Amino acid sequence: MDIPLAVVHSHDLALLQLKKGGGVLLSVFGLPFVLGGTWLLAATLEWLPMADNPPSFALGLAGGTVFLLSGLGVMGGRAGFILDKRRQTVVRWWGVVLPWQRREFSLMGFHELTLTKVRQETSDSSDIAYAVCLEGPSQPLHLHDFRTYEKARALAERLAQFLSMPLADTSSGVKVVRAPDELHQSLRERRRRAGGRDEEVAKPAALTSRVAQTGSAVTIDMPPTGLTSRHLPMAVLLMFVWLMSVPGIAVCLAFAGHMVWFALGFCVSVFGIIPTVIVAVPMLSSARTRTVVLVSPQGLRVEKRGLFGTRVIEIPEGELKELHLHTPKPIPNLFGIRPPQHCLVAQSNTTTVTIERDCSRAEAEYLHALILKALVSEHDIDVP
Repeated sequence: MDIPLAVVHSHDLALLQLKKGGGVLLSVFGLPFVLGGTWLLAATLEWLPMADNPPSFALGLAGGTVFLLSGLGVMGGRAGFILDKRRQTVVRWWGVVLPWQRREFSLMGFHELTLTKVRQETSDSSDIAYAVCLEGPSQPLHLHDFRTYEKARALAERLAQFLSMPLADTSSGVKVVRAPDELHQSLRERRRRAGGRDEEVAKPAALTSRVAQTGSAVTIDMPPTGLTSRHLPMAVLLMFVWLMSVPGIAVCLAFAGHMVWFALGFCVSVFGIIPTVIVAVPMLSSARTRTVVLVSPQGLRVEKRGLFGTRVIEIPEGELKELHLHTPKPIPNLFGIRPPQHCLVAQSNTTTVTIERDCSRAEAEYLHALILKALVSEHDIDVP
């Protein structure tokens, strides 16, 4: 269960408090554990009228205690941080209802806030989270993991401005460091204040995307790539599952009467229809998705036109904070090294859009430079 982190408002401008735990949701979640543990303990200790056949004393006592303490911990568990600019300290505390334990760190030992994309592995799942930490020469101080980038970025910016520390954001795959006074500025505003001209990038000889210009607006049409070697592992997996259905069908034909049709339906569904939907539909959707990017001094608009409709994401110029070109490391698999996709990542405080493209590095750099030029320019631009 993801426990949210809340900012506790204070009249003291030199203090910033962060707290997680408590609230109606956690109380409702922990109440069944408290009631169940209390009932089990009462039955074990023969405090209830139905105790003619009480549970095992040791098992009931242990289980009831675990349930009761777990419920109380969920309902009353608290943890948080107190950042004090006046004393230059950060205090990490935890407890049940009231703080029980506190540990104090000096803010002088930290030099920046970091926002990192991490993968949280469990026994049966893998989730993406965004970690906000105070970074120093020694062990970093972990503050919280967020499920969404937007919430993590909002807290990281607030802490960076409160502590007057730079913010290092590596969530897009590229480390971007911003000073506290730059965090409220848009990408266009920062580049204008920096001055100078953007480096011209030559148009590649082989360009898979189509570029059109209308005044100060530029439209980039990225047609579908179709089925490529990137889809080969999924296709082989689907064929393997289909081959596994052959012995199953042979077994189904051995049934008598109406059972043969029931068995065949089950086999075809498990080894045919369900795997095809799970594997083939995302594969075809990826192969047939067309991406259209409209960029102008007013902002960025991305349309992803797939098999099941069009998804539109818009980021106004004043909200667009970052635009990076990121190339992940090649991923080895059973069929060799999978070529990386180049990613253009655009971020605001509330939206993140990733444009993936199977193309050359030169084309990716050209498109990145062209988008930046169209965003920053006040006049019509010349598309090379």
